Amino acid sequence: MKSVTIIKPEMHILKAASCPSLSGKSTLSYQVGCGVNGANTSTTEPVIQLRVYANSGGGFFNKDWIPLSSIQQLFDKCPSNKPITSNALFPLFKGRSINTPAFLLAVLKHEGFLRPLKDKQRSYERIDPTGFMTEIKALIGSIGTASTAATSSMATDIGSKQKPAEPSKKAVPSKKGASKASPNKA
Repeated sequence: MKSVTIIKPEMHILKAASCPSLSGKSTLSYQVGCGVNGANTSTTEPVIQLRVYANSGGGFFNKDWIPLSSIQQLFDKCPSNKPITSNALFPLFKGRSINTPAFLLAVLKHEGFLRPLKDKQRSYERIDPTGFMTEIKALIGSIGTASTAATSSMATDIGSKQKPAEPSKKAVPSKKGASKASPNKA
């Protein structure tokens, strides 16, 4: 059998934030990262990528990183006289959870790429994301000046809301397997 090597490009977490889902029924946690384009490993150009990594609601979703350029390409294919809906992002998630396109759209709305249309529910129009791009370019610039430890601690801080690990508890024998003599108690 031929061995396969999977190369995972290094990802620098630039930003972690949360936003409401489009329905407002849950809170989505997402990350903005910068990595090297996995499809073209001959270039070292930074690629801005987004991903949803947590949902306070019960909906399933995909946690894959999605290049911002892929999202923009799909938006560019949308007719300018038609509103943008989560359907525009479905090609990015073929065979994946159907919630993910809407969750990603919520992130893009939160980051200033889209605004809701007043007269159409679940429909959006593109707006200039200059503020987002300025913030991300500054964060990318700080990667070169930050130490490796500081960069890796950014990724560690993402999980700071998780419960700390609890110490292991001693195993207690089940009643079925326990002998009639009671064990020594300390």
